Amino acid sequence: MTEKKWTALSFAAMAAAILCELLPYGAVLRFMGNAETGEIIRRTYSYFSLTPYGYANFGPLITAVLSTALVIMLLVLLFAKKPLVPLRTAALVIGFVALATSLMPLLMLGLEYYSLLGGGITVLLLLAVVFECIAMKKLDKPDDAK
Repeated sequence: MTEKKWTALSFAAMAAAILCELLPYGAVLRFMGNAETGEIIRRTYSYFSLTPYGYANFGPLITAVLSTALVIMLLVLLFAKKPLVPLRTAALVIGFVALATSLMPLLMLGLEYYSLLGGGITVLLLLAVVFECIAMKKLDKPDDAK
């Protein structure tokens, strides 16, 4: 497969990740309900919502912004006439940072602040980064060179 096809796969994974980030089930906040019973109220929000950010759950919003930037970069790479190695390198770095920020709620706040949809978003980001790594290798060694 050519580097354009791997970039297209990366774009598809990122588009799916953004669609998942738009859903109101990814970012988790927990609130104290009744203090006497110890009831906890769990609310979920979109990754693009400012509410979790305001309650110190920074990861989802940063992930959403970086994912959007990465999708734009991948679109430029898909339609570019020649290989844009600096842009591909920047896209790869942003992909790694987005992957790291998608794990922030889990690593900084605990499993209670991580949702199944958040795990799916992390997996999609990981796929996008892997596909971009493969595309970067294809630039170094084209298929016809043996």
